[in-house]
Amino acid sequence: MLNGTRKIFNVMYSNQVIDLKNGGSADGTPVVGYANYTQGVNEHQSWFVQVLEMDAQGNNITVRLTNNGTGTYMRAEPETLGSGVFGSHVATKWTLVKQNNMGQYMIQGQEGELVCTLVSDVSMTQITLAVPNDSDNRQLWVLVDN
Repeated sequence: MLNGTRKIFNVMYSNQVIDLKNGGSADGTPVVGYANYTQGVNEHQSWFVQVLEMDAQGNNITVRLTNNGTGTYMRAEPETLGSGVFGSHVATKWTLVKQNNMGQYMIQGQEGELVCTLVSDVSMTQITLAVPNDSDNRQLWVLVDN
């Protein structure tokens, strides 16, 4: 994987992408699932994926995720079960953990125990942290060049 701007789609709810609630730039703005905007470019649904490190097979990719609309980073602090993901001016590392050959990844927190999940297809549902479950498509994400 190379550095680049991408939309990040949920696998279970395939029309939901990672977005910043109301395009907010303040620290603590919830990172939510929201219906993919197709009538042009919505910068708040676009994320710059900066690759920091990658294993030889490309199965574990350490990245920073920066929102194109605000310049804020995707963050979870503390990384506890059920805690919400939010925008922050503090740079945070995530690991994209490849799940299969269809380009699907889990987005794992920097502490390495929990992953991002979208529990509903209702727009504005905050992305939260969950225990990894290989059979839960709500925890799988596809990164599409923007």
